[in-house]
Amino acid sequence: MTSEVLINAGYLETRIALVEDGRLVDLIIEQNRRQGYVGNIFVGRAERVVASVGAAFVELGLERAGFLPASEARHFDGPPVGDEAPGISALVDEGQAVIVQVQKDAIGDKGAFLTSDLTLPGRYLVFGPRRSGVAVSARIGDEAERRRLIEATAALEGSGGFIVRTAAEGAAAEDLAADATELRGRWADIQARAQSHDIRPPVLLHGDLDPVSKALRDRMGPEIEAVLIDDGQAYAEAKRYAQAVMPDLAERLQRVAGGDVFSHHDVAEQILAALEPHVALPSGGHICIETPEALPAVDVNSGRHTSRRQQAETALECNLEAARAVAHQIRLRGIGGIIVIDFIHLDEREHRNQVVAALEEAFAADPSPVRIGRMMEFGLVALTRRRSRETLVGRLSDACEHCEGAGRLPSAESVAAEVLRQAEREAPSRPGGTLALTVAPDVAALLWHKDVDLEAFGRRVGRQVEVYEDPELARYEHDLEIT
Repeated sequence: MTSEVLINAGYLETRIALVEDGRLVDLIIEQNRRQGYVGNIFVGRAERVVASVGAAFVELGLERAGFLPASEARHFDGPPVGDEAPGISALVDEGQAVIVQVQKDAIGDKGAFLTSDLTLPGRYLVFGPRRSGVAVSARIGDEAERRRLIEATAALEGSGGFIVRTAAEGAAAEDLAADATELRGRWADIQARAQSHDIRPPVLLHGDLDPVSKALRDRMGPEIEAVLIDDGQAYAEAKRYAQAVMPDLAERLQRVAGGDVFSHHDVAEQILAALEPHVALPSGGHICIETPEALPAVDVNSGRHTSRRQQAETALECNLEAARAVAHQIRLRGIGGIIVIDFIHLDEREHRNQVVAALEEAFAADPSPVRIGRMMEFGLVALTRRRSRETLVGRLSDACEHCEGAGRLPSAESVAAEVLRQAEREAPSRPGGTLALTVAPDVAALLWHKDVDLEAFGRRVGRQVEVYEDPELARYEHDLEIT
C-alpha cells in the first residue's frame, strides 16, 4: 500500500490529506480566520464554577469561555490520587487563575473543551508534566519492543510522565532521551512565562506548531512514502522542521510544481463526495450518514444487493462492506461523540460478532480513540469516538437559513478559499494586468476584511487584485477575469 501526505498551502487555508493508494483517508483543513486551538496552553481565569453542571467556565480570551469539567480538573497539583473524583467546587474557585490546555475546539455554541492534564508532544514521546509513569502506544504490538521502550523511557531522570508514540518503534534510547530533554525544556519555558510578574490572565502560554509542521510531527512515519507540498514557502518551512526533528525522513519531502496538489491527485473530488450523505458499497448497497448536532447516525441499506443465496449471507456480506466504509467515512468526515450504526438485521450471533470484529479492525488505524459496543437488538451498534475538531461538513458549509437547517450551503470561508485557489491556478496561464474577482456579497465582505491582505495575495500571483460584489450571485457562484 502506498501512503502519501499531500499539503496544499493556500492563501486563506491549509489543507492536509492522508492518501492511501489514491484513496483519501483523512483530511485536516486549517482556515486562517478560524484557526484551531487544540494543544494550546493558556493561563485562564475561572469566571464561573457551576456545581450543578460539575464544571468551571474558564475565560481564555476567545469568543466563548472554555468548558472544564471536574473530571479534567484533577491534575492541577499533579497526578490524581484515588479513583473518586471530587466535585468541581473542591478543585477550582471562581476568579482563580488556572493553567489549562485545549483538548477540543469550540463546536457550534459550545466553548473549547479544556483539561488540566497538560501534554506536550514530541517526535517520539508525549510528555505529561502533571502525570507519572510510562504508557506505550497500543499500535506497537511487539511485546519485546514495548518492554524495551518502557525500560528506556522509565530510566529517564526527572518528574512527569510519558506516552511513547508509535513513531518511537525501533528508536534508539539516546533519541528518546533527547526528545525527553527537549520536552522538559519546553515545559520549563512555559512555567517561567506563567510565573512572570507581567502575566494577567487570560494569556496564551504555548501555541502548538503551525499546521504543516504539526502534520509532519503527527503523521510522518516509516509507512509514509512521500510528503508532497505545492507551496514554496510551506515547503521550505517543512524542510527546516524535518531536518531539525526527523532528519532521517526529510528526504521524503517533495516540492510539487504546477499548482494545487489536490487537483493533481483527484482529492478535490473525494472531498466533495465526503460532503454527501450517501456512500455506495461495492455490492450495490449503500450507507446513509446523518450528522445532526445531537446524535450522528449511519443507516446501512442493501439497496439493489440481492442474491440467490440465502438472505442471511447477503445481509452479512453487505454489513461487512458497510463496517469498512463506516470506519473510513467517520474518520474522513471528522465525526465524533456517540454514533449509532443501524446495520441490516442478523439473526445469528456469529454473524453479528463478525460485523463488530470487522468494525474494530477497520477503526484500528484511526488516531482518535474509538470504543465499540456489541450489536444490540435490531442490528444497532453504538460507538464513541473522540471529537477534537469540527466535522468536515461543519467546517466547509453552513446551515441553510431558508430551509430551517434542512440543507447546507458552502461557507463563505470555503468559497473565498476556493476562489483564490482558482485564481492561483489560472493566473500563470493567463497573462495580463488586473485580476478581477466578482463574488457574492458575503464572500466579498470576507475578502475585504482587514485580516485578508489582498495586496500580499497580489504579490503572490504577480498582479493587482480587485474584488467586486454582485448581489445577483449565489454564495457559491463567482467570476474571475484577467484584464
